[in-house]
Amino acid sequence: MPNINKRKMILFEELSYEYNIRGMRMSIYRKYLASMVVILCSLLVAVNTSIWFEEKPQMLPEQDIIVEKDNNQVDNVIISPSESPDIVNETEVEPEPDKTIKDDDPDKTEPTDSKYTPVKQVENKVEEKPKEEPANPQPKPVDNRDRLNPITDRGSFQHVIDDVPRAQILGIDISHHQSNRGEIEWEKVAESKVEFAFVKISEGSTYNDPYAKRHVVGAREVSIPTGGYHYARPAEPVNEDALAEVAHFINSLKLATEDYGDLPAVLDLEDPLYPGTNGLSTASLLTWAKTFCEEFEAITGHPIIIYTGNWFIDSWDNFNHPDNPLTDYKLWIADYYTNRQPSGGWESWFVWQFSDKGKIEGITGDVDLNIADKDLITYVDQAN
Repeated sequence: MPNINKRKMILFEELSYEYNIRGMRMSIYRKYLASMVVILCSLLVAVNTSIWFEEKPQMLPEQDIIVEKDNNQVDNVIISPSESPDIVNETEVEPEPDKTIKDDDPDKTEPTDSKYTPVKQVENKVEEKPKEEPANPQPKPVDNRDRLNPITDRGSFQHVIDDVPRAQILGIDISHHQSNRGEIEWEKVAESKVEFAFVKISEGSTYNDPYAKRHVVGAREVSIPTGGYHYARPAEPVNEDALAEVAHFINSLKLATEDYGDLPAVLDLEDPLYPGTNGLSTASLLTWAKTFCEEFEAITGHPIIIYTGNWFIDSWDNFNHPDNPLTDYKLWIADYYTNRQPSGGWESWFVWQFSDKGKIEGITGDVDLNIADKDLITYVDQAN
């Protein structure tokens, strides 16, 4: 029994010794492996560092250079010496702000480079000699063709506006159509070549243009002579209808102008379009118009003229020319295509409406343009 216990003790001691020996060996192996890992990492870091230093370009201190272009120096331009000065891109060189001393501040000084002094820029100032006034200056004649606001035509007669003969004048005719698009600025209209204006007063036997008085007053305030026109609506029975319309026109014109106008009154004859309308023949239409004009002049003592178009005269059998009773009155013709002798037996026109597409500063939209003999302005006085 004692021998057995002794063997167990010996065996236990041997096993303990073996276990300790193995533990020591494992510890040595771990330390060895850890050392190898550290050594390998150190080598990798050393290799990468060497490669990085070899690839990085050598940085040298910057230097100042001077670039000359067209004999003008541009100094203090900083570039890297790795770039050759011979291939400097001139477009990328930005000059320093101008350090030139201004002539009007002689006491002002600016710091300059010790090597290079900027060139002072001298402005060439030419003193203008005052114009000598003549001993007896003559006033310049006023020419309406030199007024500020031009008149233009979207039609075919701009040359009529640009080259008005000295014996003729330009004018307009207006109605509620213009003021419905915007208030007329008569001051601006007066700054153009406009020298007369016809204003719509009435239509038929009951209608009054709502802007008639305002247009007349506005034109007269800027010294533009005005006249009124009546848009006719002829119908049967001829005499009664003509007298009703002329009475309406006289009352409306008197209210708008107080004196029947600076210019002759106008009978606007462009309706109806064709014979047979409203039971009218060409003869009855002409009788209607003749009655209207005679009654107007008899009551007012104011002259009246006829407005119509060549197209309307032709439509109504050329007004039965040569038996046209309306040739006793001067003609305001509307013709937007050519300046020719009017139809119906008139030898010439007194006023010519050459465009319905005029443009004038102060009037919104298109406006009718006219040209007339200067006698239009004095026609009322001469007729009386």
